[in-house]
Amino acid sequence: ETLESLGDPAEVKSELELSLMGAKLQARSLAVVQYYLSSGSQSLVASLSQNLRMLAVYRNGTLPIGIDPMDVRTRVAATMDTVMDLEGISSATRKSVELTGDRVGEWLTKTPWYATANVSTRELREKDFRAIQLAVLTAAETNYLPVIRARQMSGLKRSLTAPFFLTAGTDYEMKALLWLEKALSGTLPSGTEYSIAEKTAAAQSLATFASIPKADAIREAAVSKVEQQIAAATTAQDRERLRALLKTLVDR
Repeated sequence: ETLESLGDPAEVKSELELSLMGAKLQARSLAVVQYYLSSGSQSLVASLSQNLRMLAVYRNGTLPIGIDPMDVRTRVAATMDTVMDLEGISSATRKSVELTGDRVGEWLTKTPWYATANVSTRELREKDFRAIQLAVLTAAETNYLPVIRARQMSGLKRSLTAPFFLTAGTDYEMKALLWLEKALSGTLPSGTEYSIAEKTAAAQSLATFASIPKADAIREAAVSKVEQQIAAATTAQDRERLRALLKTLVDR
């Protein structure tokens, strides 16, 4: 689909036309990644948010016959644990992007421009087109993974009509609170802070657990951390974003 957006290679006869194709490839690649990760109705963020509902109490017969509800909950919770630590696109996706880069390279060799360009220019443009694909991966990791997690944080709100499931072995309400705590007071495996958008979504969900001791303790720790970050902020913009987060935490 992305390659089809490049059109007929026979139409690319000049450096300018090649540059336009590069910009078109980048825009199309970003749009495809955004659709499948965060904006499409069947995107990863939509699927994950739908799955979170399985951690709540639900009516008998909701799942197809033969499906074990506890098995489903276990898998959904394990996926959530993975998402909370996710800092990069999977190796399979990276390989797919690399293969797309190979096919783009093949497309490039079929253009009239390629036949007239010198060897060094060819190599430079081939490198440029491959870099476009890698830039898309970087954008996905930087921009879309936080969006996915922020949406997940929003899905952890407490519901009196469909509370998180509880058994002698697993308390999914506690799991939800621990995920919120991680977003607010913890870090990603690399030590990187979760984004303000993720923290804000977590704070909004945490507010729905008002008066629950564990939630109160999480809130107090998060407030203390944000106050320290405000005091240490090095830009006015960062300080104001942190103040907005603090307001979300204390306004219940």
